[in-house]
Order: sequence, then C-alpha cells, then structure tokens
Amino acid sequence: MDKFELSSAIKKRASELNCSGCGISSVKDNSLDMTYLNNWIAKGYHANMEWITKNHSLRNDPNLLLPDVKSIVMITVNYFSESNSKSKYKVSKYAQNIDYHWVLKSKLQDVLNGIIEIDPSTVGKIFVDSGPFFEKSYAVNAGLGWIGKNGLLILPKKGSFHFIGTLLLNKELAEDTPYTQNHCGNCNKCIDACPTNAIVAPGVINANKCISYLTIEHKGEVPAGVEFRETNQIFGCDICQSVCPHNRFSTESNEEAFIPSDFFQSMTDASWEEMTKSEFKKIFKYSPLQRAGYEKLKSNIEYIKNPNS
Repeated sequence: MDKFELSSAIKKRASELNCSGCGISSVKDNSLDMTYLNNWIAKGYHANMEWITKNHSLRNDPNLLLPDVKSIVMITVNYFSESNSKSKYKVSKYAQNIDYHWVLKSKLQDVLNGIIEIDPSTVGKIFVDSGPFFEKSYAVNAGLGWIGKNGLLILPKKGSFHFIGTLLLNKELAEDTPYTQNHCGNCNKCIDACPTNAIVAPGVINANKCISYLTIEHKGEVPAGVEFRETNQIFGCDICQSVCPHNRFSTESNEEAFIPSDFFQSMTDASWEEMTKSEFKKIFKYSPLQRAGYEKLKSNIEYIKNPNS
C-alpha cells in the first residue's frame, strides 16, 4: 500500500470513528509558533501555568517526541450539545459527560492499530492535550481550518466545538494542503463578548483574565479587577464560542460520551451547593471536572453566590 492509499485508509477509518475532520501534515517549521509562544510567555499571559514554559526543545522539534517522525495525523471530534440543565451554574459544554482525553486517545489508538496491521514497522505516538506540541498550528497545516480571534481552531462550515487529537508517525503519508484562509474578517464578536477582556488581541489570550483558566487552573482568589459573577460559570467558559457566527453551523454531537448526561442535566443549584467531597468523587469520577477538583469547584460556587467574596 503506497502513501496515498494509506492516507486514504486513515481518513476513512477516522470518518468511521465519528471524527469530524482528519488531515495530514508533514513536520513543519515551528519557528513562528515558537516566537509567538515566547512573546506570550514574556508578557506573563500564561499566568501560573509554569508547565507551558518547559520543554521548548520538544515543541520546536517533533523528532524529539518521536524519533524519525515523518507525518502527523490530526483529527477533530465534534462535542457540541445543547444542555437542558436545571441549574443556573454553568459548566463548559466539553465537560458535561466523559473526559474527552480517553475518547480521543481510544480513536487514535484504533487508527494506529489499523496502520500497524498494514505495516508492522509503523511506530506512532498519540497526544491529546498531553504533550508539548503545537496542535492547533498543525491542524491548520493539515488543512482542517484556521485559528480564530478567540484562539480556537475553527473548522469551515462546522465551527469550533471540536476536540483535537494528534498522531505522530514514522511513515511518510500524503500531506494535505494547509488551510490559508481566515474567515474571521472584521468580526470582533468574541473579543467584545468576553466579560473579563481576556482576548487582548486577535488570537491572543491573557490567561490571567480568562474565565476558563480562573475556574480550573488558577489557585487562590480571583485577581483584583477581574469580575465574572454574572456569568455563573463554575467550570470553563463557552462565551467566546457561543457568539461566534461560525458556530451557527454547529450540529449535535453523535458521540455518546459528549452528550450531557441525564444526571448532569438533573443537577439543581442545591445539588451543586450541597455536594460533599465523596459525592463529587463518585459522580464526577470520569469527568473533566476532576481537573479542578472538589475544593476548587466549591470555591467557584461560593464566588458566584457571594457578591462580597
């Protein structure tokens, strides 16, 4: 099987696995991405996420992640859903059921296993937000879409509610044409809608003000001068996506793991407020909410409840 047939087989399998997109990139020049990242860090926009400042050499050269890497397969999976939650407290769409890392890694492992069956000498490495890799930039290079002013990958006619997964391979594949258009134009809806003014320039996010960061990664009190109580967000934030005109193309995910669970939608204000630590561990054992943890979630709820906190 030549590289064109193998590439076609990979995309066919990705489609069978409910992937909303699949593109292939060769190893590209990462110098512009590195310059952007270094400038972003120099301005302190990474907040307290010190892990971002590490492993620069790995980001710059994928061969350090997988020796002799020749091709990068990028997949996307739609997670859009409409929630009918009974509670005022808001949780980002991606976190209303099963942790997406497991789901995407399983799909990518399936793809990799299929390639190995065809060619046993194949070696691959899978990443889903789990390694020092410019995944959005490579998704653009693989022809899947463009990076919007909110810093997210936007798929043409599909929107931005899509997870991204990466498969590095030591096999040469037929690379796709990079996506060179940007359809944001003069639209600034995402920038204008951000309650904390976290989008400081097109595609540039100051994590110190980002509600997603503040409700998940941030330790301690909400910084002075930042206010988002009126949003009722207790984990993550979808505001910059919900106002994006390109998300009018969003369709309900057909991935059962990403459809809001019945239990989640049955949660009331009291359910959130009165939840014990043991209940949290049981209810959200396989949920992205584990990343924030019980104490952080309760702290977020108290922040929303108390105008004087």
